[in-house]
Amino acid sequence: MRSPACDGGDSGAAALLEVSLRHAFPRGFGLDLDFAAPGRALGIFGPSGSGKSTVLRAVAGLFRPGAGRVRLRGRLLLDTDQGVFLPPRRRRVGYVVQDGLLFPLLDVRQNLLFGAPRRGGRLGLDEVARLLDLEHLLGRMPRNLSGGERQRVALGRAVLSEPEVLLCDEPFSALEASRRRRLVPSLHRLCVALGLPLVFVSHSVEEVLSLCDHVVVLDAGRVVASGTLFSVLEELAREDSLAANVWEGDVVAGAEAAGTDSELREVRVAPGVSLYAPLPDAVSGARARLALPPSAVTVLRRGSKEEAARSEQSSARNQLAGTVVEVSALDEGVRVRVDAGVPVTARVSTPAAAGLGLVPGAPATVSFKAHAVRVLRGAAVGPPPAGEAGFSPDEGAACEGSGAPLRPR
Repeated sequence: MRSPACDGGDSGAAALLEVSLRHAFPRGFGLDLDFAAPGRALGIFGPSGSGKSTVLRAVAGLFRPGAGRVRLRGRLLLDTDQGVFLPPRRRRVGYVVQDGLLFPLLDVRQNLLFGAPRRGGRLGLDEVARLLDLEHLLGRMPRNLSGGERQRVALGRAVLSEPEVLLCDEPFSALEASRRRRLVPSLHRLCVALGLPLVFVSHSVEEVLSLCDHVVVLDAGRVVASGTLFSVLEELAREDSLAANVWEGDVVAGAEAAGTDSELREVRVAPGVSLYAPLPDAVSGARARLALPPSAVTVLRRGSKEEAARSEQSSARNQLAGTVVEVSALDEGVRVRVDAGVPVTARVSTPAAAGLGLVPGAPATVSFKAHAVRVLRGAAVGPPPAGEAGFSPDEGAACEGSGAPLRPR
């Protein structure tokens, strides 16, 4: 059996997850993959039907491949050559799926404590309820919860079972985009605060960018890319994807440096390069991850009449000088990449690119509004601000799930 490979990772770091799987399914689809991922937050990304959930089920012990080997944080869970198959209850994993599968006859408190150590454990109910903003919901029944509230309860229940690793299989995919964006920070906050490693399956670029530091990209049951988040961005990016522009840096100043807009903070993303983004609660020294779709970027040839006219009228807070390094055709328009101390990608029309003389080597200025920047990470770890993770009563209750969760112990 081939040993798993990890491209772009830290060879000196212990692997969070090592997987080697071979399996043929009846309708022609098959798994033939190897990977090893270090770090503490792994994303398994790919289109529907690529094998993401099957890999996670193999890690959880819910799927037995024809041939394979799985190690989780150094522990051997599966090795078909040696006849090793650790049952799910002994794998010490928390497992959260699209439908939280809460017990309909138990209230939130009872659902949270289901599977928790009977004699008390390292984590307390109060701490987890605070981190997930569930304190006011402890006496409520599942039928009276919104979809987002149900998923937060499912996350809390998995964490209170005290797993070594949290496995999440597209836990937010059934929710509306606005609710997903409010839940993702809750999950990140929870894992960071508790030091809990995460393996997160998703076909959402934004979720992977927000939560993960290492990514494995699958397609048709095979690994097409594996490495650190920033090394596989090209595989995640689409024509107007957030993955085209992702930066990470430290908050270096507060509102006084951002002018009249009290929500903006300066983030240093490279030596001598700062961007402004809406981070009203961030403090100096906080780490932030930012993203921007290419369509939100304006690029002009530096020194041109168009640039002079635009600079006088523009209200864009972020303006960087650089050099065009690549121009490539898209299905609609042209992608222009500029080295401005950090890489910046813009999407412009073909006539505009030609008329502005945007060719490799040309001097250019890129600009974009601070409020167009999406903050993927940046809030301080701790309980969510009022209204961030909670939902209003009129969001409606989701229908109750059926079945039982995976009990790690």
